[in-house]
Amino acid sequence: MTDGQKSPETPLPLSIPSWYEASSNPDKYFCMSLLNALYFGTISPFTAATELDAWVRQSSEKALQDLRSNPTLVSLSEDGVVPHKSSPNASGYIATFFQAFPWLCEVFAPGSEGQGRVINFVEELLKLEAHEVPDSLPNPNNLQEVQKIRIWEKEGYVDADVFRSYGGKQTSDNPEGDREQRSRNYSSTLCRLTMTGFTDCSFFSGLRDILPRGKKMLAPTHIVKCGVRPADIGVWLESAAQWVVAKEEAKWVYERCQKKEKTSKSDPKDVWSMENWNTWKVQFKFYAEHELVSVKGREIAKAAMQMMEETEK
Repeated sequence: MTDGQKSPETPLPLSIPSWYEASSNPDKYFCMSLLNALYFGTISPFTAATELDAWVRQSSEKALQDLRSNPTLVSLSEDGVVPHKSSPNASGYIATFFQAFPWLCEVFAPGSEGQGRVINFVEELLKLEAHEVPDSLPNPNNLQEVQKIRIWEKEGYVDADVFRSYGGKQTSDNPEGDREQRSRNYSSTLCRLTMTGFTDCSFFSGLRDILPRGKKMLAPTHIVKCGVRPADIGVWLESAAQWVVAKEEAKWVYERCQKKEKTSKSDPKDVWSMENWNTWKVQFKFYAEHELVSVKGREIAKAAMQMMEETEK
């Protein structure tokens, strides 16, 4: 997607799984309402961010007030600790929302207006003034003692694992038969979310999937980490390309790769290095010229390789 270009694609259906959507929990109802508002664009990203912030603050403060008014509501675990369900639990409210947020990340095409709303939403969260909210009760015998957490004060606030645990399942098993689009959209959105600093999904980059599998395997090769043969690798190539096929994304990745020559062999989450950058270029060229790769796969591989070469100039 070139800079400033909007994707003409119609958004895919927002398919929140039944185990979340069917819940009678009012907290999940609020979260689904907010996600739907972002999906349809009925509220601005700024309004969505302020509503989420207000909900977390008001819900945790009310929970604390209710617990203090009725201490019998406070339960203890076997080791004498107050569990989150018997606490103000601000972190739990945040987790409830972001538990479903990944499904919003796969419905909009790269560069589309809808994807822009998703990215702007997290950018607005990062702009909010940091403040403390009640989270846990360290002393069950004194409910005036409250452990607070400070929210929206730094980048990397939301653990990236939520995007592996939930969104990944949806892109693999979506019943609508649009896995390729969802996988591409999801990869693109994860890249852009990582670029904002809101979370770090580098480890989930599709670029890792096309690296040679095994320490002794050298590029170019079809023996890659995702374990997919060339005839079926098209969807994987498109997901990988989302991190380098557009100008800003390629620049971001290249700048991080330039910081060191090689990745750490002892740290599987270490992704960015010039060694990997050069390997990805070789792999994209290999697949762009491979006769067994689909036409679409060859085209996206060629586009990714060309953008990487252009970025180096």
